Amino acid sequence: MKKAFIILFLIFLIFISGCNNNDLSVKLFSYSDSIPGVKHVSEFDLWSGGTYFDNDETKHVLLETKLGPIEGEYLGSRVRLFEYFTTKEYKDSNNDTFEIAENGNICSYFWGRSNQIKTDQITKEECLEIANSFLSNFVNVTDYSINVELKEGVDMYVISYNKYINEIKTADQAIIEVDRNGNLYSFYSTLLGQIPNDTILEYDMDRINNMVIERLDDEYKGIKKEFDLIRYKNVDNTLAMINEKTFVIVCTVDVECVNLFDDNGESVMGERLQFVIE
Repeated sequence: MKKAFIILFLIFLIFISGCNNNDLSVKLFSYSDSIPGVKHVSEFDLWSGGTYFDNDETKHVLLETKLGPIEGEYLGSRVRLFEYFTTKEYKDSNNDTFEIAENGNICSYFWGRSNQIKTDQITKEECLEIANSFLSNFVNVTDYSINVELKEGVDMYVISYNKYINEIKTADQAIIEVDRNGNLYSFYSTLLGQIPNDTILEYDMDRINNMVIERLDDEYKGIKKEFDLIRYKNVDNTLAMINEKTFVIVCTVDVECVNLFDDNGESVMGERLQFVIE
């Protein structure tokens, strides 16, 4: 009797596990629609618009921020990719644009001025120190994986900050550009400091990747005979939020439909798709 109970209990656990996997859905919300014969349909509305709207805000405001008081003229509002709240955009007295997140923090700033590069350029390490000093106004930079790259052609460093939870990249991230005169050129962030380090995630990423591939196969099955092969490239998974308590995975994929030539050349038609897995 005891043995039979154990077997039934194991079957129940397997059933529950299977149900949890089946509860996940893959919904398309963004596509470039550049391959003829493929009819994509958006299934998720939160990030589909991507347009600004007027929230009937006070047009001129004095904002208290962690960088000090900033005056700005209201330009518009939007819900940005990876986020669930409305972000407001302003223009300051220098015509530089910045955005304020729901929590009152600056989440982007575009200064966009890079003076002629001096002969005594500052080093990569000094550019990183400037970026770290700026970002430390908002978060503890040691919580983030940091990558520094030289932007070709403009002599500017791009410093990327990404928070990882259980080896999953999250949308708690920032990008800062610093020119080699030491000027901040731009700052952009999403969900900055809003995903706690102790967040518990139980995603089966192998399962999710397989579900996305199955969905892609279904999206392109109608034109499969027209191409020699269809490639899925640059798959990127990012943990995002659709409300204060609900996480989702945003999967971005580049798709290439390829015809091969006898001389080893190829003709490629490509587009980018984005899915939300919830």
